[in-house]
Formats: sequence, structure tokens, C-alpha cells
Amino acid sequence: MVELFGDYWWLIFPLAWMLGSAWQGWLKEQARRDELRLIETYAAAGREPPAELMSALRHRPEEG
Repeated sequence: MVELFGDYWWLIFPLAWMLGSAWQGWLKEQARRDELRLIETYAAAGREPPAELMSALRHRPEEG
């Protein structure tokens, strides 16, 4: 087991990057879902969402 870690210790870095990217993607998805739920709440109440909210959603920079 020690030899395995000694030979492949560098794999920790790409694995940590992959886990961090997956976590960040999940957090962004949750934030987007919360924003859409807020808009649905306004629609269910028969009210127009604030213009600031809609413009913030439209002008969101593309995340790659």
C-alpha cells in the first residue's frame, strides 16, 4: 500500500480538482434552482417579478 501511494501521490491533485469542480457545479445548480423557485412564487401569486431579478438572471455571465 505504501508503494502504491508513493508511486501515485500526484493523483491527489486531479482528484481534488474534480471533486471541487463537482461541488461548485452542484452549488451553482442549487442557486439557480432557488432563483427559479422565487420566480415561480411570484407567478403563482399573480405578480410580476421585480425587474432587477429578471435582469440579473438574463445578464448572468456564462460559467464554463
